[in-house]
Amino acid sequence: MNEARTPRPSTTCRVLRTPEPNNPPHAPVNGQPTLAEPTLSGVILVQIAQCRDIQAVLAKYGLPGPATRYIDILESDETIANGATRWYRIEVAPGTESATVVELYRHPEDIEYVQLLPEFTGGAAG
Repeated sequence: MNEARTPRPSTTCRVLRTPEPNNPPHAPVNGQPTLAEPTLSGVILVQIAQCRDIQAVLAKYGLPGPATRYIDILESDETIANGATRWYRIEVAPGTESATVVELYRHPEDIEYVQLLPEFTGGAAG
C-alpha cells in the first residue's frame, strides 16, 4: 500500500460535528478479518473520513475499485455530518478482502470504518 498522504481537507470542505455513529444495519465489526456468516467475495465496506475524496483514497491504498455509494442519498450538511454519504462498497481482488480490511483499519486518518460484507446485508424476505 502506498504511504503517500491523502490530500488534507480543502478549504471548501467544512468538517461537521458527527453525531451518533451511523454504522451498517448489522453488528459492527470494524477492522475484523472474519465474520461469523458467509461474506461477499471481491468487495468490502468502508466509511471514509470527512473531506476525503474516495478516488484519492483508492489511489493512496492501491485499491482497484470501483467504489460505489453504499447508501445512495443526496449530500447535505446533515448527511455529511452523520457519515451517510461517506459509506462505499469497494471492489478488491477476490481473496484479498480480509487482508485489505486489516490494512485499511490501520489508517483512521482516512478510513473511519472498514469491514467485510455479509452475503445477506438486510431487507425483508418476500
